[in-house]
Parts: sequence; C-alpha cells; structure tokens
Amino acid sequence: DQTRFHCTAKVNCVDIFVSHSWSANGWLKYLAVCCFLNFGIAKKATAAAAVFSSLLVFLLPELPTWLVFCMMLDAPVLIFFVFFLYGQNLTCGLWCPSMWVDKLCVEQGDESRKAAGLAGLPTIVQCSGRMLVLWDDTYFERLWCNFELAIFAKYRGLKNFRFLPVWLPPWILIGVLFSYLLWRLIATLQELEPEYGIDDTAKYAAAAGDKVAFGTQRVLKILTDLETYAVLEMPFFVVAVVLLRSKLDGHRSLLGNMLKFDIHRAKCSVEDDREVIEAQVARLYATDEEPVIALDSLEGQKAAEAVSSIPLSPGSSEESVIGDSLFLAEQPERDGEGYARLPAEADKSQMSQLGVSSMHSESVLEYPVIMAASSITNSSFLAPVAAAVSDAGSDYPLMGVDMFAWETEIEGKAYDSQPDEERLAIQGDVDREDCLQAFNELVRFQLRAAIVEELGLETDLPWGDCLIVYMPAVLSATAITWAARDLYAGLGFSSVNQYLFVNLAQISLALFCNPLAYALLLRGMNCITPTGSAGRLHGLAWLACGVLGEIFVCALYAVACGTLESYVLTQHPMFLLGFLASLSFALVLNWILFWGT
Repeated sequence: DQTRFHCTAKVNCVDIFVSHSWSANGWLKYLAVCCFLNFGIAKKATAAAAVFSSLLVFLLPELPTWLVFCMMLDAPVLIFFVFFLYGQNLTCGLWCPSMWVDKLCVEQGDESRKAAGLAGLPTIVQCSGRMLVLWDDTYFERLWCNFELAIFAKYRGLKNFRFLPVWLPPWILIGVLFSYLLWRLIATLQELEPEYGIDDTAKYAAAAGDKVAFGTQRVLKILTDLETYAVLEMPFFVVAVVLLRSKLDGHRSLLGNMLKFDIHRAKCSVEDDREVIEAQVARLYATDEEPVIALDSLEGQKAAEAVSSIPLSPGSSEESVIGDSLFLAEQPERDGEGYARLPAEADKSQMSQLGVSSMHSESVLEYPVIMAASSITNSSFLAPVAAAVSDAGSDYPLMGVDMFAWETEIEGKAYDSQPDEERLAIQGDVDREDCLQAFNELVRFQLRAAIVEELGLETDLPWGDCLIVYMPAVLSATAITWAARDLYAGLGFSSVNQYLFVNLAQISLALFCNPLAYALLLRGMNCITPTGSAGRLHGLAWLACGVLGEIFVCALYAVACGTLESYVLTQHPMFLLGFLASLSFALVLNWILFWGT
C-alpha cells in the first residue's frame, strides 16, 4: 500500500473523479474506463486508417486482392482495438484528463487517520471537475458510493455527472469482433472465388427486354444473398442476447430502484462507518442556503474574473484578492472576530503586510487560502467581493465564503446576539432525517431524470454504438466493391464509375439499416419479458427474436439496395418509388427507435 501511495502525484485539482462500486468486476470497470478515455479517439483513428488505406489502394490499383482486404479491413479493425485499449498510452496522455481513482481504501486500523480520511473525501470530490460513475447493479447499494455522489451533487451539480454502464464496452468489443470474423470469412470467399454471383446474373439477362422482370429478379437475388448473411450472424446473437439481457435487467432495475431509493438501505462493509457517513450527508443537505457557484460554470467564471480585479489594499491596482487559479480549500479553524475564506495566489510578503496569513491544508491535496486576521474586518474584505459578484450578474456568493459572515456583514440580516456555540447548537438541532430525505429525493427525481436523459430508458440503445458494431461490415463491403471493380460488365453495369457509384450508395444505406437490428432485438426482449423474469424458454424466444429481427433488417436493406440498383440499370420509375419507400421506412424506424421520444 505504501508503494502504491508513493506512486501517486500531489495535485491541486483533478478533471475526473471516478466513482465505482468495489463489488463490481474489476475487468469490466477497466474496460469502462478505457471506453471513457479512448472510444472517441479509437473511432477517429479507425476512420483515418480507413481513409488512408482507401487512398493508398486507389493510388496502387494493381495490388493483389488479399492485400486489399488486409489494408481496407484488417488494419482499421486492428487499429480500433489497439486504440480502444491503449489509446491513453499511445497518445502519451496528451488528450487524457487527470483522474482520481480510489485504489486504496480509507485507513481502517487507525481511528484518527480514518477520521481524517473521511473528513478529506469531500475536499477531493469538490476539487474534481466531473464525476465518472462506473455504473453496475451494486452501485446505488453501496453507502460509500452514495456518499461520493451526495458530495458531488451538492457542490458541482448534476450536469457534471457522466454515467457509463459497465455492460456497454464488452458489448461493443464483442460485437465488433464477431462482425469482423463474419465479414473476414466472406472476404476470404471473395478472394477464392472473385466471380461469385456473375453466373447468376447471366441467367436472367434474357429478361433485359422486360425492365420490370429484370429488376425484380435482381432484387430477389440481393435479398437471397443478404438473408444468408443473417443466418451466418446467429452465433453472435447468442452472445448479444446475454449482454443485452444484462443491460435490460440492470437498467430496468436501476430506474425502478431509484424511485424507491433510501440511503438507509445502502450497504456498508463496516457498520460503524454508517453513522459517520450519514451524518456527513445530512450536514451537506442541512442548510437552506442559496446554491454556490461552481467555479467551472459560466457564472462562476464571470464572478471569478470580476473578483480577480479587486485590489488587496485600498488604492492599489496591481494585486488582486484572488489569482487566476481557483481551488477550494478546507475550512480552517478560526479565531477572532470572523473570517472570509477565498482561494488566492498572493505573495506571502504582501499578505503579511496586510495582516493576512497564508494557510495550507494538511491533507494529500494542498490549497492556498487567505484568512483575514484581526486587522481586516469581514466588511472590508467581503464588501468588494459582493460588489464584484453582483456586477458579474450573479446573486450567489462565491464558493468558500462564510455564509453567516456574508449574511450579517454584506446583506445586513439581523440575528439574535448569541455565541457561536449556541448558533452551532441550533444548527445541529435540524432533523437529520429530513436532511437525508432531501438527498433521497434528489436521487429519486433529479438524478434519475439526468440518467434517463443521458442513457435513455431500458429499451434505448445509442445509434452510434449500434453503428460501430457493424463497422467491419462497412469496411469489408468497401473492399469487396473495389476488388470486384473489373467485373462490372458481368454484373450488368455500363461502366466502372456507375458500378462504384451504385455500390458506394448501397454501402451508405447500411448506416441506416444495420443499427436497427439490435434496437429491434432489445425492444423484442422487453416485450417477451416485460417484468424482468426469465427462463430457458424466454432465452430461446429472445434468440428467435434476434434472428427474426436481423432477417427483417436484411430484407429491408436488400429491398433498398435492389430497387436502387434496378432503377439505375433500367430507369423504370417503379423501382425509384420502391427505393424511396424503403429508404423512408428505414429513416422512420431510425427515428422511432433512436431519436423519437
């Protein structure tokens, strides 16, 4: 543990706080972090590799077929997997955010150090720009996870949350792998038999005089070929059913349990910690004070810029109350008449001249703090801050300012004269259960709504994720199109350009048809088991649903491709109407399944 601790770095803030359940599978969480860090760059690297290899093949048209498939199919898929898993290393961390991951738990053997760890967690969470929640079925059941969530929601708001379900990365990786294996097999068959399908075309060439008969036979031929691909994909649908069942059950359970969320039901390995954690959560939601400005929000930035222009002393225009770097500090012990706590980057000699002491936290993270000494009153220190915040267009005080001092010295609120002990005692009399209930309601309604907005309902799948699973199919089809370009005449086309145009248009249609398969499978699974109970018969029904869904999608795609090809070759308006109808139907299905409300 000491070795791991010394491998960490001391920082002023972090971009991402990773919140996860220690009960979740470690490899699933690792893949989820890889997905968060590298999924975007993996897609960009794959697209760049596909474009580069296509240009290279175009410039070197005499390459052997096997090399064309290696460059246009194998290389981009390999690059996707490499960047997905190791993108943060390959880019030397240039685009990676700094992250806080609790690989070590709070000290359990020493009570004083344990108390310090509990007290320091809020500071660490507050100094994180965003929170990444690696969500699994056990996340909201863990008291420590709820503690982290409560702190971040209080000080940073729900807009800075990112929820990433741990089932998603395995589904993407396995989907891409199975799709690649299938289309690599098809590419190999194309290498062995380049003129596959040419003889079949010649058989109905006699129907060329009848445009309708010719086009219809062509549509049926494409339909037969694509239905064969649907059957070949059955092995992957077995895996897809298992993964999507995990998504369906987990997501359904999450949204249902959040409506009944109660922090008292959360589990804790050491029950003695429950009282301390619940007390801290209660204190977070105990006051009715106005919300603070998050320093990374637009209002916070405006207020910070305004406050940074306030001189440290009357008549001085060179030094300001706070510098450019704003970090929240631990609340120091105070004595004397009061204090105002603001982050600062002031020179120690200048602060000493003004009677202002520089303090640093004793925790792992250090933050510079300005604390007013007896020579500077709260009014003289806070008044320009209040004016600057007001001029910036915000009615909220800056994070870190003593609310009692703000209200009495700046807003002029009158409180009965009483010592701090009595004031704290009154504050401590607030019903803790009401405070915890406030957090419960935050989870039940606001946080649940945020999750639905980001992840959707249990039957929703992101269109982009469904599309990336079929990425090898698009790459393989492009390679096959290029490899068979010399056979355009036998396929019925009048020129190479016509052949390439039609086939590239057909590949583009796959962007709107292929993603439908998994969305339909998930909806079908939900209809078969709407309550979440499942048995062997349900599993077989799910598999049948997946196969039927894939056959339907392949049929829709075949009709769109066949009618487009037939219209280009025959110029008969019936096929144009068929193409427009099938394309419109596909677009409507995409809207309903992916973007409709």
